[in-house]
Amino acid sequence: FHSILAKISVNIFGDNQYTLRLPALIFGLLNIILIYNLGRKIKDRSTGLIASFLMSCSTLIIHFDTIARGYSIKTAFVLLLFYFSLKYLETSKFKFLFLMSIVSSFGFFTITSFIIPFFGILMWLFFELLQKRKQYLNKVIYDMFFLSLMTFIFSVFFYTPTIILGRGIDQFSNIHLTPNVQYPDDILIFFNEASNQFFFSSTIIQSIVIILIGYIYFRKKELFTLLFFQIFSTICIIFIIKTIPPTRILVFLLPLIIIIVSFSISIFFERHKKKLQLLLPFLQTLIMTFYIEKKILTDNGFPEFSSVLVFLKELPRGSNI
Repeated sequence: FHSILAKISVNIFGDNQYTLRLPALIFGLLNIILIYNLGRKIKDRSTGLIASFLMSCSTLIIHFDTIARGYSIKTAFVLLLFYFSLKYLETSKFKFLFLMSIVSSFGFFTITSFIIPFFGILMWLFFELLQKRKQYLNKVIYDMFFLSLMTFIFSVFFYTPTIILGRGIDQFSNIHLTPNVQYPDDILIFFNEASNQFFFSSTIIQSIVIILIGYIYFRKKELFTLLFFQIFSTICIIFIIKTIPPTRILVFLLPLIIIIVSFSISIFFERHKKKLQLLLPFLQTLIMTFYIEKKILTDNGFPEFSSVLVFLKELPRGSNI
């Protein structure tokens, strides 16, 4: 899906690095709106503002929002899938189950590693539905089967042109390996590296986040179980493929952690919400100024840019990449 958007962008606005990165940037901006609405839905406006503030200040998120890769698009579909899951838990309306399958199929069409968040949310949704409808086990199983089946059908539909015009189904079997990492011995190293990327390799920040996640278990258990099932899903997929993938496939986890942290912070500042909301733009200005002065955001290169651009230019006008 990202390749199609990049091709369209290059054809319309010309072939330069800005147009190639434009789709990822647009979805990155969309993700700030999505996480705000998720925070507001889960608790209140203050939670949404804190979440959007933390999202916009994350250097890792900014990095993947400004390179020509599909990870910001993947994150958008994860957030949408989470949003529609919440709506389905609230209303049990079939239309949200259908929308979940559409969103998930676009997620798979963007990048096949979407299997991790999809499987995680599927397990989480099954668990939450059982808590609400213990006497309707057959209905819960039917709902999950329908979601999985429709997602599979739509995904096959989207991928059919690529399979026919490309290298067949084999093109999706290539798994990118992480250098100098051995399966299964280095699984903990894999998660530790991801945590360091998320939280600036700061033990203090990591400890604070762990405390806030633990706190959420007592205040909003469904958020805790969501994160648990996402991590469990990652471990399951690693054991299935018997390979440790690059840590970038876990970028989608950071917005979910941000939502949890934002929920906890909004509780702590319950009596000072208005002051906090006024303070956030000032804090964001200070943080961005610090990033610029320290040139933290300038090491955001894309060395494969030239070869990707040549590849896109050589594609026929009617190509279905």
